Amino acid sequence: MTDGGVTTTTTTGQVNTPGPNFPCPYCRARARVRSSTEVSRTLRELFYQCSNIYCGHTWKSHLSFVGTISPTALVVPDNRRLPLVKSIVGLRCETRPPDLPDG
Repeated sequence: MTDGGVTTTTTTGQVNTPGPNFPCPYCRARARVRSSTEVSRTLRELFYQCSNIYCGHTWKSHLSFVGTISPTALVVPDNRRLPLVKSIVGLRCETRPPDLPDG
């Protein structure tokens, strides 16, 4: 079973592929990732299967990198840097509280 994005092995020895919890768009039953393919460093294609045997829908979706929230501490060449999330670009860490107005 997949629990919290961790790959585990079932009692039959099958390894489940981790993936986001995404219900079937038709019947809303639980779905599971049957396989995935790396399209690029920042994009994966996930192949889902509905668990409802009366529905049987299969589909694919994309899981993509949107932006970095906390940059890596590793030394990375400039050509491998990934974009920062726009909401944190330009933010500065305040080490002291803002000045209060006189009054």
